[in-house]
Amino acid sequence: MVTLGMMCHVPTVTTTLVLKTWMNVTLVLISVTSIPFARTPWVHTNARVMLGTQEMENLAMAFEIQLILHVRPSLLSDPSVDISVCCVTINKKRSSPFSPDIDECSTNSHSCDVNAVCSNTVGSYACACKAGFIGDGFTCTDIDECASGTHNCHSSLASCTNTMGSFSCSCNNPSSGDGRTCNLPSECQNYGSLNNADRKITYGRPNNYCDSGIGPGWFRFEGSAGTRMPTSYPPTYRCNTDATGWLNGGHPTVADGQVSRTVCFHWSGNCCYWSTNIKVRNCGSYYVYYLSDTPYGCYLLCCGTN
Repeated sequence: MVTLGMMCHVPTVTTTLVLKTWMNVTLVLISVTSIPFARTPWVHTNARVMLGTQEMENLAMAFEIQLILHVRPSLLSDPSVDISVCCVTINKKRSSPFSPDIDECSTNSHSCDVNAVCSNTVGSYACACKAGFIGDGFTCTDIDECASGTHNCHSSLASCTNTMGSFSCSCNNPSSGDGRTCNLPSECQNYGSLNNADRKITYGRPNNYCDSGIGPGWFRFEGSAGTRMPTSYPPTYRCNTDATGWLNGGHPTVADGQVSRTVCFHWSGNCCYWSTNIKVRNCGSYYVYYLSDTPYGCYLLCCGTN
């Protein structure tokens, strides 16, 4: 049976259509009869063929056939009217005894996203987004693991970089490792703490201390003592000492690694009356200093500041 909108009764016509699959195998010979066409101008119409006979039942369940028919108006009154079949589209609904299953995945005839996995099923296929993507399989969007916090980079010593479908981790200087496990240099983990308030450059000299006998070892300024050594000379009689120590040469960057510097001691109008060589490391958020005995004994002391 053929169904059309805007139908009226006209002479019946008969045509024969041989349908073929994309595998070029003939499926069935169908006779289309008694086709009532749409009213004037009768140039062309769309018809949907519904196969309802018992012998065509399985085929009807498996396929939907769309015909675009063109009719010559001048021949409409002729029972042998010519029907030109211009286009036949066969849409597969499900597998049937008349057609083997088509693997849409292996033939690349599916609609899965490029970032999805296609899985063939009987008569159809399924799409699922790959790991690192989210969506329905037909549209997949990259997951930004760095922004969402779903990565496993080191929480404080590494940086996360998003990539398409994944991410990468890299340890921040001066730490080293694979980005998921990062370790600071030993001097950034094993150091002595210089945290007394009387070591700060704003403190006077009520007791007169010195760094004679300090170290040798790595030390960090923190707490009430400040966060680093001053890089310009403080006045004498500060930091609870006579000759005040300061770092000559400036602090290194993280990329500089471990560097050698000079500590000068301000005394008797000379900003570098005494001096000693030390090592310094920038640990990212703080500095550590390799200190040893002062060059003169008492009263010389390394000061702290913020």
